[in-house]
Amino acid sequence: MPKKLQVPTRPICQTTNCNKPAKPQPRKSDGTYKWSNFCSVCNMRKTAEDKGMTLAEYRKDKVRRAAAKAGLSVGDYEKQRREKWLATLTITRSEYYKQSKERAAAKQGMSLTEYNQKQRERVASKLGVSVTEYDRQQKLARVASLGLTMTEYKNRHHPYRKHRKDFCENQDGRFGYRCRYKIQHMAQLQVDHINGNPKDNDPSNLQTLCANCHIFKTHSQQDYLTPGRKSLRCS
Repeated sequence: MPKKLQVPTRPICQTTNCNKPAKPQPRKSDGTYKWSNFCSVCNMRKTAEDKGMTLAEYRKDKVRRAAAKAGLSVGDYEKQRREKWLATLTITRSEYYKQSKERAAAKQGMSLTEYNQKQRERVASKLGVSVTEYDRQQKLARVASLGLTMTEYKNRHHPYRKHRKDFCENQDGRFGYRCRYKIQHMAQLQVDHINGNPKDNDPSNLQTLCANCHIFKTHSQQDYLTPGRKSLRCS
């Protein structure tokens, strides 16, 4: 029976005020373990100093060299590494990122909302723009990555909105009076479900109404009591 290797106690980094465990080194030819005198971060910092770089510059250079060796751009290389690592997790990517943010927020004594706001302010400040402008740029980038127009992006969860017309259809007097409301902006028009069921998005069941006519129709025909609407209210 082969002799079981005795793993030595892992030493502590020799850098002052650093209590992290030392970085493991490749095993010796006889199979015994050996350790570096420094932890992974301090070892990297020392190597960076020897090359006349800061730690951040050394890390970027290391990634750049690895990407060039793999024949990829830096962005593609980092994305590939991230995807490979996320594939080993037992949770989804969104859950992982949410948990990571929650841990970081708890560490700083903040709620997740406060932490996200601080992150947005930090990045916006670094880019030299306001938080509002940063959010706008992020949304535009998101829309472009999906290959959608802004209208399609806003309506992606409400596909029936694409049937919205540019006038109120109660101009024909279908509710007992003719709509004379002057439309100044498309935001004044809404898509109504004729039978009151918000899940029935058949084009024949949709009509465009101004906000005033929509409210009148909802209350006069008691759309809030239809089965589809009641199922949404109860769920």
